[in-house]
Amino acid sequence: LICNIHGFSPRLAYCSTSLIYHLHVHRISDGALVHCIDGRFDKAPIDIDPEHARHDFSTGVQAWRETEECMRIKTLLATEPLPASITKIIAFALGDIAQPRSRQARSICQHAMILSVRDALDRRRGPDQPAIRCFAQDPAYNDVDEKVLGEAGITVLGDPRGFLEVDDATVVISISPNIPVRQIVADIARPAVLMWDMCFVCKTDPESSRVQRMVWDHYTEPVPVGEKEMFGGTSMYIRRTDAGLAEAGQTGGVDAAE
Repeated sequence: LICNIHGFSPRLAYCSTSLIYHLHVHRISDGALVHCIDGRFDKAPIDIDPEHARHDFSTGVQAWRETEECMRIKTLLATEPLPASITKIIAFALGDIAQPRSRQARSICQHAMILSVRDALDRRRGPDQPAIRCFAQDPAYNDVDEKVLGEAGITVLGDPRGFLEVDDATVVISISPNIPVRQIVADIARPAVLMWDMCFVCKTDPESSRVQRMVWDHYTEPVPVGEKEMFGGTSMYIRRTDAGLAEAGQTGGVDAAE
């Protein structure tokens, strides 16, 4: 914090931990939940139609599959040397797909990427191998998100079960989280593939020296796979086949399907 001249904060220099309270606002008249966007509260309560959310998600997935980014990811995963033991995909902070605002398109596109990665990896697996499992963790998920994503093959996990699932056989996807996902992952394992957005030192998911060393020692050069508007400039890091795993933290993980 002190060496970052642009993001320097005297208050945070003394104590880097601060408390943030997330409030749920309800209308006095009927108790309906009021949605908050960028610090401004809407007058209308949240009323999400599962059928509309399902239709929007399906339409967004189809549109994503025709994009250049989708083709690039499929090509990379089909041609690049990958660790042989990938068994699951875990995504963090992709947002809720059922939110009734323009940000929904970004969230849907990011979740569609999970499905494309899964399909590309499944095509590389033998007929006797189990299918790739997909998980997602975000406190913004609601019941509709969980239902629609579950129908698509993505299991929603509560905090911290997503992190407990991370191991060396995992593809980790993280885009603009409000927590230090990179540092947590670096303390847990050396995932097979990392897909996360650009790093800014003054943001909520900065790189540490430990994260930098992990990427330098164990992964290939990053390959851009997502443009900035929808994916925050996401890049793919593939664990090198010659990289040892001795420095990894835990390589186990729990079975979220139980």
